Amino acid sequence: MNKKENPKGLLAAHINHFKPRFQYVLLDDEGYVVESSDAIVKLSELENESVFDLVPFLESLKDTLQFLEISDEPLWFPRLEFPVLDAEGVFDFSFRRFKPNESEQSYIVWCIEDNTKHYDYLFQVQQERNDSMISREWLDIKNRQIIALNEEINRKNQEITDSILYAKRIQEALLPPEKNLQTRLKDSFILYKAKDIVSGDFYWLSVKPDVTLVAVVDCTGHGVPGAFMSVLGNTALNQIANVENITQPKLILEALNKDISQLLNKYVYQHQEGYEKIEDGMDVALCCIHHKERKVTFAGAKRSLCLVRKGEIMEYKGNIFPIGGFFKNDEKEFNEHSLDIENDDMLYIFSDGYADQFGGADEKKFMSLHFKKLLQRIAHLSAKEQKDALDKTIEEWRGNIPQTDDILVIGLRL
Repeated sequence: MNKKENPKGLLAAHINHFKPRFQYVLLDDEGYVVESSDAIVKLSELENESVFDLVPFLESLKDTLQFLEISDEPLWFPRLEFPVLDAEGVFDFSFRRFKPNESEQSYIVWCIEDNTKHYDYLFQVQQERNDSMISREWLDIKNRQIIALNEEINRKNQEITDSILYAKRIQEALLPPEKNLQTRLKDSFILYKAKDIVSGDFYWLSVKPDVTLVAVVDCTGHGVPGAFMSVLGNTALNQIANVENITQPKLILEALNKDISQLLNKYVYQHQEGYEKIEDGMDVALCCIHHKERKVTFAGAKRSLCLVRKGEIMEYKGNIFPIGGFFKNDEKEFNEHSLDIENDDMLYIFSDGYADQFGGADEKKFMSLHFKKLLQRIAHLSAKEQKDALDKTIEEWRGNIPQTDDILVIGLRL
């Protein structure tokens, strides 16, 4: 659109005295400059360009300014930056409708006031005097924003916590009560200490007429991710042992590995570029107790079984690979150990959380060797005394250091 031809010399009829830090611009309704005092920025030289197109802020006011009436109060917009035609600083804008006596056409008077020094001074005053009105207003707005943000964060945290607490109830419902194990094996215990509200470690029990299956399972991670994995593992173990009626530990682990690998699907599409292996899995210690034969068969995925007999400790190691996870051969074959049990033998299966707990004077890990020596020292005690001793020892060890991982230890005496 071309600039309209407009009469000149109208500003003088409207303004008696031109102050140095004020610029007056006379605009037609299309935003073309009719006259400009050019005290701050040269606008009188604009040709065929509307200020509505030049200044985004004005473009947003276009409709408002076009419908501005002569009787209306001036529109005022304080503290605006005006990075146009090299004008830098802080400005106040005001707009009003103006109609010369000798003309039927009305115009928009745009007043630009350079208040850069003034606002710089006010800013200094605000810093030096926190009780100034502008500072209080600003602080009040910020305080309200912070309060609102904190309330929103607290609300979301509470919702998340409530959800996780409900998930804890579901997870606890999946775990068999300790008394179920003690009904079959009177002198036994379960020490179960979740790092977070929900746990990536879980224990599993299946009681059959002649055998009892007991497992300790340590899923990838802890907290919510580990808890999701624990639900998958618990469901798969129940299907294998209670529905498919498989009781041989090595076969259970092989079936579990197959099921978990299929459930996780082994692949996840990533960034539309290709597929990436899922490395989530679980470590398992699984034993089958044959009550009539007084025999235990054991298989493990990265977990061991420890037997304390007459003060001596023996370790039966599982395979070096986990259930699921990243491994070249998905059709894994697990080894199996068979143990003849004598009177007063004490069996232990456990996750790595106890040995990995940081603490002590040097804030180091408890370590597997230290843990096994502890088992060796307490094996002669009753199951309850052993559980209490293990709990007390690890709590004293960690002191004020947060729990490192989920902790799970099961002790069994036939």
